[in-house]
Amino acid sequence: MYATDTDYRAWLASKRWQKLRAWKLGRHPSCEACEEKGLVVSATEVHQVTPVLNVEGREAREALMFDPGNVVALCHKCHVEAHIKLGKWKLIRWNKKVAADRRQFELDMFKEKFGL
Repeated sequence: MYATDTDYRAWLASKRWQKLRAWKLGRHPSCEACEEKGLVVSATEVHQVTPVLNVEGREAREALMFDPGNVVALCHKCHVEAHIKLGKWKLIRWNKKVAADRRQFELDMFKEKFGL
């Protein structure tokens, strides 16, 4: 479910990604997908339209990762739906195993960020 690519994980933990994410949510605080449906819902996540992990070459992937034109502001529900449409996630239940996997992923990201 979570990317194991070390470059991608490092980019997600970077200040550069956090700045891009904050910029996007600041410029577009409502979910862009919900707006298309005539709804007003707060955006809480930033989604990469073209998946970075689908691109060959580290430099090309990094350029796409931080391309402001490749991100949209979404609510959590629409973000999950976007990944399901891409075929990256199957519909899953948030059970103990999934929660444990997510906690482990977040712990790994923390350790990597702070060199632990």
